[in-house]
Amino acid sequence: MTKLPTAQTAPNNTRQQRRRRLPRASTWIALVIGLNGLLLLILGFVQMVGPETLSDNVPGMFRMLFGVFQILLAKGLLERRRRAWAIALLLQAADLASSVHHVFQGYGIAVLVPTLLVIAALLAFHRRFSVRAARRLSYGHVVAVIAVGLALVYGIVGTYLMRDQFNGIDGWSDAVYFTLMTYTTLGYDDAVAETVPISSDARWFVVTMFLIGMTLFLTALTAVLGPIVEGRLKGVMNLVKRFQRLRDHVVVCGYSGVAASIIAELRERRVSVVIVDDREKVVQQLHGKGHDVLEADPTLRETLVEANVVTARAVIAACDSDSMNTLVAVNAKYLRDTTPQVQFAILVRVEDEETVDTVRRLGVDKVISPSTLGGRLLAQQAVELTESRSHMPADG
Repeated sequence: MTKLPTAQTAPNNTRQQRRRRLPRASTWIALVIGLNGLLLLILGFVQMVGPETLSDNVPGMFRMLFGVFQILLAKGLLERRRRAWAIALLLQAADLASSVHHVFQGYGIAVLVPTLLVIAALLAFHRRFSVRAARRLSYGHVVAVIAVGLALVYGIVGTYLMRDQFNGIDGWSDAVYFTLMTYTTLGYDDAVAETVPISSDARWFVVTMFLIGMTLFLTALTAVLGPIVEGRLKGVMNLVKRFQRLRDHVVVCGYSGVAASIIAELRERRVSVVIVDDREKVVQQLHGKGHDVLEADPTLRETLVEANVVTARAVIAACDSDSMNTLVAVNAKYLRDTTPQVQFAILVRVEDEETVDTVRRLGVDKVISPSTLGGRLLAQQAVELTESRSHMPADG
């Protein structure tokens, strides 16, 4: 017997529905950090446009970079990534140390409250951030990070220790600013143009900064981007080779609700399927489900060639747009007519009934309107059910 909801279970279901409607704790934490990053970005921009508006010693460039970093970090927290949670916790710990320093300078203990609240929220809801990165940091990535860090430490500490041999360097902020401008070769504005070495040792030190900075940064860039580019190229080449080996498969152009039903039916019949779509998020989701996906524009003739349509048994245009499906049909028909000994079927999904005859004149094998078929089937079932009930004998 089915257990009916009681008066006690109904309020519980209502509470659960309300909890589902409320944003997750990870969303609130990401929102707070993202808004803080946006605020820092705006303050840094204001400081760079009008340096006199802010009186502290933090350069506006640092505020802007730190703000952009926090916004990117908020995106990772919104996706509940474990690595973003760890970085956010370390970042808040560093901010707490800075706030404690401000307390000793007489700013008041209230400056600790926001940072402590964020740290408490990160620790309390640490289980919500359970999405781990698909790839771990490789040895090359670790070496690149260490190399960049050592280069920055070398430049900042060396510049600060030799500040007496420079014009315009009075503290750590000046040393950091000078080091970043030197390493990134962004140049100097009028206010920083006077920051130059005035001794022979300082000039040689700046030369070593150039050499070390260029060498380490190029090495780090190669170590980081090299494996990524190589992996992408290998993945694309392996995918293309796999498509070239396919025979008697079905090419589904455009992923949609109708396409999902088509793919499920074909997989139940043990038919190989190649999905063609140009939306990155959709392609990633389909790859995660184990589908063979070609990320390209399905309306292009070159895309159909890459999907090895000449050896396929059928091409199905299943996009949500009738115009895109028509273009797929035109290109598929051209390839079938111009390629000898090719007889794949062309099936086209069309939602507008007025377009059905136009697409059928192209010479495709089948034009199907799912909405029209569904409507007629529902109407037929409604009539048959009412007629069967009207012919049922009445109870005595």
